Amino acid sequence: MLRNDHEHSAAKRLLVGLLALKRGIDRMVESYRDYAIAPAAGDLISRLDVEIQRVSTDINQYQVGRYSTTDTTERSAFALLERVPELPHCLIEARLALNWTQYELAEHAQFPRQQINRYENNSYANISLTKAIDLSKAITKEYNERKPRRELTDILS
Repeated sequence: MLRNDHEHSAAKRLLVGLLALKRGIDRMVESYRDYAIAPAAGDLISRLDVEIQRVSTDINQYQVGRYSTTDTTERSAFALLERVPELPHCLIEARLALNWTQYELAEHAQFPRQQINRYENNSYANISLTKAIDLSKAITKEYNERKPRRELTDILS
């Protein structure tokens, strides 16, 4: 459990690092598909997923706990607005949670693969809100088709 803003900031930096590490492992597995590294990488990715989930949960609990209001709608709105800067990492994390490559995300969202690559290399710094929403819709649609009883926010928090 995070106790203060300093720990919250450190946890967010850790989450970014863990997601980057996972992306790197995914790329390595894809590059060396003919070699027998998939089982070891799969185990490492599973352990990373557990740690990513733990850190994400800690971050989410800290953010929700910062609001003392009893109005859940207001609390949800502020929690969502506070998470907008995390959208780039959420898009990447959600893509990885679906075990999609950048190419697969591009196909589902009807974007050029190179565009997804450019977005992720720049942490989605140059994406328009409309395009971010389009990507979110493609990811959410696939997620809901796979696991209709859970919300995408369960993966991201």
